[in-house]
Amino acid sequence: LKNIFDDVFSIEEVGIYKPNSKVYDMLIKKYKIQKDEDAFLSTNNWYLSGCGNYGYNSIWVNRNNNIFDNLDYHPKSEIKNLKQLLDIV
Repeated sequence: LKNIFDDVFSIEEVGIYKPNSKVYDMLIKKYKIQKDEDAFLSTNNWYLSGCGNYGYNSIWVNRNNNIFDNLDYHPKSEIKNLKQLLDIV
């Protein structure tokens, strides 16, 4: 993947799993940005809740019209496919 993407982040760098804030801090520290300047996309409800509670803009990729789990955070945006991301950004 390194020949396709500019950067690839791995939890191995911080030695702990999501939703620990050290995982999300990697991007903030590398690019010197604010939390709300990032968008986190996932089909996984738990990942979205963790990053949303951290302060990232979370976007749920809901291809199958699922119902979001009953969690303490619900993503601000929901898309059915990645083409719809262009409508948000």
